[in-house]
Amino acid sequence: MEADMSLTNMALGSQDNVSPMNQAMQPGDELLFVRFYIHPRQNADKTLEAGRPIFDDTEYVEIMQPGNKENIIKRPAQPDDKQRFSKQYAAFKNNEEQQVSGTPIEQWNALSKAQVEELRYFNVRTVEQLAEMSDTNSQQFAGIQSIKIQAQAYIEASEKDKTGKIAKQVEDLQKALEVSEQNNMELMKRLDSLESSQQKSTNRAKKKA
Repeated sequence: MEADMSLTNMALGSQDNVSPMNQAMQPGDELLFVRFYIHPRQNADKTLEAGRPIFDDTEYVEIMQPGNKENIIKRPAQPDDKQRFSKQYAAFKNNEEQQVSGTPIEQWNALSKAQVEELRYFNVRTVEQLAEMSDTNSQQFAGIQSIKIQAQAYIEASEKDKTGKIAKQVEDLQKALEVSEQNNMELMKRLDSLESSQQKSTNRAKKKA
Protein backbone atom coordinates (compact mmCIF):
# COMPACT_ATOMS: atom_id res chain seq x y z
CA MET A 1 0.00 0.00 0.00
CA GLU A 2 1.44 3.33 -1.05
CA ALA A 3 0.78 6.45 1.02
CA ASP A 4 0.38 9.68 -0.94
CA MET A 5 2.41 12.11 1.14
CA SER A 6 3.37 14.60 -1.56
CA LEU A 7 4.71 17.85 -0.16
CA THR A 8 4.54 19.82 -3.38
CA ASN A 9 1.52 21.80 -2.20
CA MET A 10 3.41 23.17 0.81
CA ALA A 11 5.28 26.12 -0.71
CA LEU A 12 8.48 24.51 -1.87
CA GLY A 13 9.45 27.45 -4.03
CA SER A 14 10.59 29.68 -1.16
CA GLN A 15 11.30 29.14 2.51
CA ASP A 16 9.32 32.21 3.40
CA ASN A 17 6.45 31.53 1.02
CA VAL A 18 3.72 30.02 3.19
CA SER A 19 0.66 28.36 1.71
CA PRO A 20 -2.55 27.70 3.69
CA MET A 21 -2.62 24.40 5.54
CA ASN A 22 -5.38 22.50 7.21
CA GLN A 23 -5.02 22.81 10.98
CA ALA A 24 -6.02 19.17 11.50
CA MET A 25 -3.76 16.19 10.99
CA GLN A 26 -3.85 15.00 7.38
CA PRO A 27 -3.55 11.42 6.07
CA GLY A 28 0.12 10.44 6.06
CA ASP A 29 1.18 13.14 8.57
CA GLU A 30 2.14 10.49 11.13
CA LEU A 31 4.78 9.21 8.70
CA LEU A 32 6.42 12.57 8.02
CA PHE A 33 9.65 13.66 9.67
CA VAL A 34 8.80 17.00 11.29
CA ARG A 35 10.93 19.16 13.54
CA PHE A 36 10.72 22.69 14.86
CA TYR A 37 13.84 24.74 15.53
CA ILE A 38 15.11 28.30 15.99
CA HIS A 39 16.61 29.95 12.92
CA PRO A 40 17.75 33.58 12.39
CA ARG A 41 15.47 35.38 9.93
CA GLN A 42 16.28 38.77 8.49
CA ASN A 43 13.91 41.52 9.60
CA ALA A 44 13.43 43.77 6.57
CA ASP A 45 12.09 46.77 8.52
CA LYS A 46 14.81 46.68 11.16
CA THR A 47 17.48 46.15 8.49
CA LEU A 48 16.27 49.18 6.57
CA GLU A 49 16.12 51.29 9.73
CA ALA A 50 19.59 50.26 10.97
CA GLY A 51 21.30 50.26 7.60
CA ARG A 52 22.79 46.85 8.30
CA PRO A 53 21.44 43.29 8.35
CA ILE A 54 19.27 42.68 11.41
CA PHE A 55 18.05 39.17 12.16
CA ASP A 56 15.44 37.88 14.61
CA ASP A 57 15.47 34.41 16.14
CA THR A 58 12.41 32.78 14.58
CA GLU A 59 10.66 29.45 15.05
CA TYR A 60 11.02 27.40 11.87
CA VAL A 61 9.54 24.08 10.81
CA GLU A 62 11.18 21.39 8.69
CA ILE A 63 8.94 18.85 6.99
CA MET A 64 10.41 15.90 5.15
CA GLN A 65 8.99 12.82 3.52
CA PRO A 66 11.07 9.87 4.81
CA GLY A 67 13.38 8.59 2.09
CA ASN A 68 13.37 11.83 0.11
CA LYS A 69 16.05 14.41 0.90
CA GLU A 70 15.32 16.41 -2.26
CA ASN A 71 11.81 17.53 -1.30
CA ILE A 72 12.15 19.26 2.08
CA ILE A 73 10.21 22.20 3.46
CA LYS A 74 12.02 24.67 5.71
CA ARG A 75 10.15 27.87 6.55
CA PRO A 76 8.90 30.00 9.45
CA ALA A 77 6.44 28.02 11.54
CA GLN A 78 2.86 29.21 11.30
CA PRO A 79 0.06 28.70 13.86
CA ASP A 80 -1.43 26.05 11.58
CA ASP A 81 1.86 24.13 11.66
CA LYS A 82 1.92 24.20 15.44
CA GLN A 83 -1.62 22.84 15.60
CA ARG A 84 -1.20 20.28 12.84
CA PHE A 85 2.04 18.94 14.31
CA SER A 86 1.21 19.69 17.92
CA LYS A 87 3.17 16.75 19.40
CA GLN A 88 6.39 17.74 17.64
CA TYR A 89 5.90 21.38 18.59
CA ALA A 90 5.29 20.47 22.23
CA ALA A 91 8.49 18.42 22.22
CA PHE A 92 10.37 21.36 20.72
CA LYS A 93 9.04 23.74 23.39
CA ASN A 94 10.00 21.26 26.11
CA ASN A 95 13.49 20.78 24.63
CA GLU A 96 12.74 17.12 24.03
CA GLU A 97 13.81 14.96 21.12
CA GLN A 98 11.05 15.00 18.54
CA GLN A 99 10.04 11.44 17.76
CA VAL A 100 7.77 9.80 15.25
CA SER A 101 5.36 7.09 16.35
CA GLY A 102 5.97 3.51 15.31
CA THR A 103 8.34 0.57 15.62
CA PRO A 104 11.97 1.77 15.44
CA ILE A 105 13.78 0.15 12.52
CA GLU A 106 16.70 -0.79 14.78
CA GLN A 107 14.26 -2.91 16.80
CA TRP A 108 13.30 -4.90 13.70
CA ASN A 109 15.73 -7.79 13.17
CA ALA A 110 15.06 -8.01 9.41
CA LEU A 111 17.54 -5.17 8.77
CA SER A 112 21.30 -5.15 8.98
CA LYS A 113 23.11 -2.39 10.85
CA ALA A 114 24.24 -0.90 7.54
CA GLN A 115 20.67 -0.80 6.25
CA VAL A 116 19.49 0.82 9.47
CA GLU A 117 22.12 3.54 9.19
CA GLU A 118 21.36 4.15 5.53
CA LEU A 119 17.64 4.46 6.20
CA ARG A 120 18.18 6.72 9.21
CA TYR A 121 20.29 9.03 7.03
CA PHE A 122 17.16 9.59 4.97
CA ASN A 123 15.08 10.02 8.14
CA VAL A 124 13.33 6.68 7.84
CA ARG A 125 13.01 5.91 11.54
CA THR A 126 10.20 3.36 11.82
CA VAL A 127 9.04 0.17 10.16
CA GLU A 128 5.78 1.96 9.37
CA GLN A 129 7.61 4.67 7.44
CA LEU A 130 9.58 2.02 5.56
CA ALA A 131 6.44 0.10 4.64
CA GLU A 132 4.74 3.26 3.35
CA MET A 133 7.73 4.64 1.42
CA SER A 134 6.74 5.58 -2.11
CA ASP A 135 8.24 3.72 -5.07
CA THR A 136 9.81 6.97 -6.27
CA ASN A 137 11.73 7.48 -3.04
CA SER A 138 12.61 3.81 -2.58
CA GLN A 139 14.42 3.64 -5.93
CA GLN A 140 17.56 5.10 -4.36
CA PHE A 141 17.92 2.15 -1.99
CA ALA A 142 19.36 -1.12 -3.27
CA GLY A 143 17.08 -4.08 -2.61
CA ILE A 144 14.54 -1.91 -0.81
CA GLN A 145 11.49 -3.37 -2.55
CA SER A 146 11.82 -6.77 -0.90
CA ILE A 147 12.45 -5.08 2.45
CA LYS A 148 9.35 -2.91 1.98
CA ILE A 149 7.29 -6.03 1.32
CA GLN A 150 8.70 -7.62 4.49
CA ALA A 151 7.86 -4.48 6.47
CA GLN A 152 4.31 -4.46 5.11
CA ALA A 153 3.95 -8.16 5.95
CA TYR A 154 5.35 -7.55 9.43
CA ILE A 155 2.82 -4.78 10.11
CA GLU A 156 -0.04 -6.83 8.66
CA ALA A 157 0.91 -9.82 10.80
CA SER A 158 1.13 -7.59 13.86
CA GLU A 159 -2.34 -6.22 13.15
CA LYS A 160 -3.74 -9.73 12.73
CA ASP A 161 -2.02 -10.84 15.92
CA LYS A 162 -3.44 -7.84 17.76
CA THR A 163 -6.91 -8.60 16.36
CA GLY A 164 -6.54 -12.22 17.42
CA LYS A 165 -5.49 -11.23 20.93
CA ILE A 166 -8.43 -8.84 21.25
CA ALA A 167 -10.81 -11.57 20.02
CA LYS A 168 -9.33 -13.98 22.59
CA GLN A 169 -9.76 -11.39 25.34
CA VAL A 170 -13.37 -10.84 24.32
CA GLU A 171 -13.98 -14.59 24.29
CA ASP A 172 -12.40 -14.98 27.74
CA LEU A 173 -14.50 -12.12 29.10
CA GLN A 174 -17.66 -13.65 27.66
CA LYS A 175 -16.83 -17.00 29.27
CA ALA A 176 -16.09 -15.29 32.58
CA LEU A 177 -19.40 -13.45 32.33
CA GLU A 178 -21.26 -16.69 31.64
CA VAL A 179 -19.60 -18.32 34.66
CA SER A 180 -20.47 -15.29 36.79
CA GLU A 181 -24.08 -15.37 35.63
CA GLN A 182 -24.26 -19.11 36.37
CA ASN A 183 -22.84 -18.54 39.84
CA ASN A 184 -25.36 -15.77 40.43
CA MET A 185 -28.19 -18.07 39.39
CA GLU A 186 -26.97 -20.77 41.77
CA LEU A 187 -26.68 -18.20 44.56
CA MET A 188 -30.22 -16.94 43.90
CA LYS A 189 -31.54 -20.51 44.04
CA ARG A 190 -29.82 -21.05 47.39
CA LEU A 191 -31.22 -17.79 48.74
CA ASP A 192 -34.71 -18.74 47.56
CA SER A 193 -34.34 -22.13 49.25
CA LEU A 194 -33.17 -20.52 52.50
CA GLU A 195 -36.03 -18.02 52.45
CA SER A 196 -38.50 -20.83 51.81
CA SER A 197 -37.10 -22.88 54.68
CA GLN A 198 -37.21 -19.85 56.96
CA GLN A 199 -40.80 -19.11 56.00
CA LYS A 200 -41.82 -22.71 56.70
CA SER A 201 -40.13 -22.58 60.09
CA THR A 202 -41.92 -19.32 60.87
CA ASN A 203 -45.29 -20.79 59.87
CA ARG A 204 -44.77 -23.91 62.04
CA ALA A 205 -43.79 -21.71 64.97
CA LYS A 206 -46.99 -19.70 64.57
CA LYS A 207 -49.17 -22.82 64.46
CA LYS A 208 -47.60 -24.14 67.67
CA ALA A 209 -48.21 -20.80 69.34
